[in-house]
Amino acid sequence: MKKAILFIFVVSFILGAPTPAFAIKVAVVGSWGDVDVFHELNDNWNLYGGIPLIIDTTLMESSFFTYDDLAGTGANVLWLSDPAGHRRQYTSEEIAAVEQYANEGHFLLGTFLLFQFDDVDNRGLAPIYGLPDDIQYNSVKGSAPTDNAFDLLVDHPLFRDVPDPYISDGYPYAQVPDDDLSWDDGDFGTAHPMARTSDSRGVITW
Repeated sequence: MKKAILFIFVVSFILGAPTPAFAIKVAVVGSWGDVDVFHELNDNWNLYGGIPLIIDTTLMESSFFTYDDLAGTGANVLWLSDPAGHRRQYTSEEIAAVEQYANEGHFLLGTFLLFQFDDVDNRGLAPIYGLPDDIQYNSVKGSAPTDNAFDLLVDHPLFRDVPDPYISDGYPYAQVPDDDLSWDDGDFGTAHPMARTSDSRGVITW
């Protein structure tokens, strides 16, 4: 069963584990490198949660990865962070590897310019997150500024101890459908919106 969550806006909290008996391991894969949030979570996770969290950046700036590379991390969660913004074009083999890893029951986390930017087109990833791959996403950095206040739409463990609205101090731009630069109800495919800004640009989907 696929379990994928997409943060179209950079935020810094993650799913809690069902039991405190183990650490959650997150592998950052094919992403924008040397981002402060990765270091912050590794160094100060005790400020955010009581279950140990490990951020593995071994594959963060890899030029190519395989399913075996993903499996070798032993990660509970794969984090794809702004790969299109980093001009990281995924191959069909890499997309298939991510999908296989998700289908095995691991979580996916996606943030910011995941699908498109300039001539980079990673829309093959979209169906893994339950989102359409046949629509054009905004591909110009900064073309979709968004509000920082997220209204929580569902009661979910993801939002445990998170205030409603959730006020993010993340980068205030979003990846959105390019036709009207907003997430409308028909844009979500099989994904479910979990939180949304008042301008319908910043969304968190499951």
